[in-house]
Amino acid sequence: MVEQYPDTIIITVNPALYQDPDTGIYSAATGTPEVKTFGCRAEINGAGRKVTGRDGSSMDYSFVVYLQKTSYTVPFDASYTLNTRDNGQFTGKVLQAHAGQLNTRIWL
Repeated sequence: MVEQYPDTIIITVNPALYQDPDTGIYSAATGTPEVKTFGCRAEINGAGRKVTGRDGSSMDYSFVVYLQKTSYTVPFDASYTLNTRDNGQFTGKVLQAHAGQLNTRIWL
């Protein structure tokens, strides 16, 4: 039987750095990281396609990951651990994410 989402992705968002409004100095973030786990389908970028980053530059990506439509917004630079059924485990930073009408896509 074919599974729509055979893989899993764990998204970890660390708390943001704190900037003192008076001095402008950054200090270590406080709080616990936010961790979300989703069933997904990861497809390898075998064609050498690129994705546009926040700054407008083109970046190579390794995987595009499809999730069920979710209200959760995946932030840029969030850490991920991708566990694929066929290709093993991968870690890194999210390059781009888009919540579409029918699904959510994440470029890694």
